[in-house]
Amino acid sequence: MNWHQKTRCIPAVLMAGMLASFTQAADVVIDGVASNHVGDYYVGNDTAGNTLTIKGGGSLTNANGYVGFGENGDSNVVTVTGAGSAWTNNGVLHVGAGTSPTYGDYNTVFVSNGATLYNSGLALIGAGYFGSKNTVVVDGKGSLWTSVGALQLGTSKYYYTYTNGLVIRNGGKVVSTAKYSGVWGYSTDVSCRNYAIIDGTGSLWRAGAGFGPGGGGGQLTITNGGLLVCSDVYDTADGVQVNATVTGPGSCWSNTPGGNWDGLGIYCKNSRLLVADGGRYYAGSSLRMGWLPSSCGNVYKVTGTGSVIQVADTVTIGNRNTILVENGGCLTAGNLFALGPNDTSNSLSRTEVTGAGSLLSAKVVFLGDTYRTYTYCESNTFLVADGGRLTCQQCTIGPRDNSYYNIGQVHGTGSTFVASTALYLGARGAHNTFRVEDGAQAQALLCEVGADAAYAPTGNTLTVTGIGSVFSNVTLNVGNSSSGVGNGVLIADGGCLMVGDAANVYANAFITNVFKGVSSGLDILKDNDNALTIADGGKVCLVFEKNGQVPDQFYWGLRWRGNHTNALNNLVAADKLVWDVVGLPVDMRNRVGVSCDGTYSYVGFYRATTGTTLLVR
Repeated sequence: MNWHQKTRCIPAVLMAGMLASFTQAADVVIDGVASNHVGDYYVGNDTAGNTLTIKGGGSLTNANGYVGFGENGDSNVVTVTGAGSAWTNNGVLHVGAGTSPTYGDYNTVFVSNGATLYNSGLALIGAGYFGSKNTVVVDGKGSLWTSVGALQLGTSKYYYTYTNGLVIRNGGKVVSTAKYSGVWGYSTDVSCRNYAIIDGTGSLWRAGAGFGPGGGGGQLTITNGGLLVCSDVYDTADGVQVNATVTGPGSCWSNTPGGNWDGLGIYCKNSRLLVADGGRYYAGSSLRMGWLPSSCGNVYKVTGTGSVIQVADTVTIGNRNTILVENGGCLTAGNLFALGPNDTSNSLSRTEVTGAGSLLSAKVVFLGDTYRTYTYCESNTFLVADGGRLTCQQCTIGPRDNSYYNIGQVHGTGSTFVASTALYLGARGAHNTFRVEDGAQAQALLCEVGADAAYAPTGNTLTVTGIGSVFSNVTLNVGNSSSGVGNGVLIADGGCLMVGDAANVYANAFITNVFKGVSSGLDILKDNDNALTIADGGKVCLVFEKNGQVPDQFYWGLRWRGNHTNALNNLVAADKLVWDVVGLPVDMRNRVGVSCDGTYSYVGFYRATTGTTLLVR
């Protein structure tokens, strides 16, 4: 059946009885007087084009209110305007709806210029089986709609209720603090597109717990200083593709603490949240995306200077969902930011922090985390690029024994990663990677690669590559004292790994430095013979290669503050420190060796001098 068509399902005898009971005049004006109506009030009782106007401080009080009732209840208009003017419904308010299976289309309620609208029960906009294109507009400072019951748009769960809308503008206010207000739109058809717009400084929708941001392609827009306040956010398992936009300075969506769920994409798929141009989104407790196998493809994007997503506690993203922080935007989590935790599918979630001034900040970052020890958590990634910044106290990549192939990447000049206490790479998992490349900077107080001996993590790799790329830490542990193989550090093409205190390479672990024509590699800053230890079975390998003309200067792959030539030669004798010179011209290969200039010890060569004499840079 075509859902745009109306269905004549009410028997003629029954409809005739309804009309006899409820017919009102086609056009009613209440101007400056108080009017009490016994029973329910209908504007458009199976008829079209009726109007009700309340103005001049006038008022109407009745039981339930209906604007557009029955299959022909279309294009009816209620206008409540002016200070003191009021429409009070001591019951529910239906706009474009009725008792099933009736419905109405294109019905409108205007509340403007300081007028008030009130209902003590539910407020339903487009809540019939096919009620569509119905709208309530609350316009102007002092204009107020109070719904004691939940206010819901497009609430039919099994039939199409499409493009019903709520518009709050120019300082108007809507208060609906009962649970489950929102742009519900349960239908799985994305063309339903029910919407709410909060537009302008002072414009406010104050809702309660379980706020529904929409389904079926629903759209929530907060713009030009508008404000939405609710307790928590709950999208529907039946709905798909929720869309929400918070844009412009002063525009804000604030979810106060106390709810269990905040955010879009908890159950829905292909949902979008855009916070842009100075807009702000505050999650009062936790923000979650991707809780079911079907809740995938959701995207949060915060972009532009002054744009903020702020979460009081925890951000968890699983199941092929994405967060983008761009162009000076900011996302902060008071506790945990985790990619991968999910009851079912924990793979292919992604976070990108890109552009100068963009920031992701959390107390703890987990990449590849899962709450379920029996599920895999694979191929989750974060990227910090183009001047973006990620800061945390602790970052763990591959924290569980089933966390595989997760990748952290810091890319490009000006891009920064800071873990003020520790970076754990492959704490328990396998084949996880952290890359610092093309001039990026990273630092951690402690860095451990494949460190948890009880879980035998394997194949985890820290990579520092490209001229100007630096990863600095106080203590570096590569591998562990028990089991696990193939954990290591790769330094390449001018990258530098700076160790402030101690570098420890355990059995079956490695540090490899491959570099071409420029000094780079492992730089140990502490003057102590124990600052570099390599266990039996561990290896530090320096690979010297030619990149064009090798410069007439020093060229080193390992530098150690102080005179530690004896310690280095002992490591060489034990086959724990080796170098490969095959990539150098033949006449330069025998110049590589261990030397000291009085301030630093080196493994490298000085081209202009035979032997192994080196110069400090």
